[in-house]
Amino acid sequence: MDIDNILDDTGNGGTELIITDPIRGFLSESARWGKFIAIIGFVFIGLGVLAMLFGGGAMIAGGMAGMGGVMILVYVVILGISLIPIYYLYNFSTKMQVALRDDDQMYLRDAFENHKSMFKFYGIFLAIMLGIYALVFIISIIFGGLASL
Repeated sequence: MDIDNILDDTGNGGTELIITDPIRGFLSESARWGKFIAIIGFVFIGLGVLAMLFGGGAMIAGGMAGMGGVMILVYVVILGISLIPIYYLYNFSTKMQVALRDDDQMYLRDAFENHKSMFKFYGIFLAIMLGIYALVFIISIIFGGLASL
């Protein structure tokens, strides 16, 4: 028996995937949960913007203008970074729902493109954070070792 025949049991030569009813159900449920999580994420980003405006504004009005400006800058960076994967998740979810409802191949492709982009963002972000942690660890060893001298 040929190894290609063993691995390719779809009978269609491996040129296209088939979305069966169970797979359609899994994708539909994933899209619903993804949309729910994305909407909650957007709500929390909106609450973060309000906290940024009121907190930073209160600090500026209270005579701590420098600290208020720094706080606003930190909030903008954190909220901006948080918005990117939530946006990709929302796009994946809405496009997947349309693709499954209308049997539209282009929406399905676009949905998975957003899905890929979300995971790619998380992977790059994770690599950057691990690099920062490693750098802080190395610096703490260097300066911790110098402090004992």
